[in-house]
Parts: sequence; structure tokens; C-alpha cells
Amino acid sequence: EVHPDSRVVVRVPARCPARDVTEWVQSRARWIERTLERFRRRSPVPVPFRYVNGEAHRYLGCGYPLRIDAGERSGLALLDGEFVVTLRNGGPDPAAVNRLLRAWYITRAGDEFPEILRERHAAFFAARGHPLPDLRVKMMRRRWGSMSPQAKMSLNADLIRAPRAAIELVVVHELCHLEQHYHDTAFYRLLGEALPDWRERKALLHTPN
Repeated sequence: EVHPDSRVVVRVPARCPARDVTEWVQSRARWIERTLERFRRRSPVPVPFRYVNGEAHRYLGCGYPLRIDAGERSGLALLDGEFVVTLRNGGPDPAAVNRLLRAWYITRAGDEFPEILRERHAAFFAARGHPLPDLRVKMMRRRWGSMSPQAKMSLNADLIRAPRAAIELVVVHELCHLEQHYHDTAFYRLLGEALPDWRERKALLHTPN
């Protein structure tokens, strides 16, 4: 079952071997991707965030509600399953909450993304003669990532809201541009070698807030 909220549900007998399930899902990958894309095209424009108490915001694929309190210093921390926001003035200030949350995302992305790049996928490309690219984390309005001709990788800090599997897809996608500059058959062949389940991961980049 493929649902409009990007959920893919597989129903199997209780004793069905996991390997058989995986093989069957992989055989239907193209259909799943086409169906998800069809739902994405029909999706309404996302409702803008209001940055108020109880509103959920994602981190590494999981949603956490905001809890906004008054305090002596403004700040934000992820505590006990909540984004705890402290505002010095004590009153509602969505713009201040937005600034604190975005700064927190950028900091977390600066910690997580280099580790994903170094520890998970750099070895595959190093074996093909490509050194580790320089990495920059920044807010990007229209792209998840980019790779310059000088082997400088940029990643959108908003990616930190997605599951790690989706972040890894963007990282590997940009690493493939070290070798293949265009999104042609050779590019996707390389992407498939480096990350065989990239199609399944791609759907995670479009998970609703």
C-alpha cells in the first residue's frame, strides 16, 4: 500500500522470511516511486509554521513538539522529547522561536553531516580515487545540496530534519558528482553502486512536516 502521506505499508504473513519481503519490495521499487511522485504532485502547499506551543518540528525524521517558556535567557534545547524554547521576554514571539530553531538546526547539521560524510560513504569514493571534499553547511532555498567543480560540497542545513537515510542519499548523490557531472545513465549507475536502495531513500526527502 502506498499512501498520500508517503507511507509505504507491506502486509505479509507472520512467518514470511524478511529476505523474501525485501526482494519483493525491491521488485516493485519503480512502481512505488511513481506512485509517491504522483501523490507529491497532488499535494497541497504545506501550511507555514506558526512557531507556537505544541507545534511539531522534525529532527532526523522524528517530530518533536515545541514547549515555549519564559526564562532569564533565550535558548532552545531538545529535552525529553520536546523542543524546549526559552524566551527572555516571556511573551509570544514566533520570529524569535524561528531564529532559535534554525540556529539549532544549523549547529546540529554541522555536527551530523561531516560524520555521515566521513564515516559512512567516503571510503567508496576514495577507492575510486576521489579525496574527501570540503563540506559547507548552510541554508539553501531550492536545493538539498551541491558539488562545485572544485570539489566543495554544500548541504542544506534543513536536511537535518530528514531521516539519516535521506541525508545519506543527498551526501552520496553529491559525491557521485565528483565523477559524473550530469544526471545521465552513468550517474545513476554509479549512484546505484554506491547506494543500491537510493530510490526508497528518495521518498523520505518528501515526508510531510
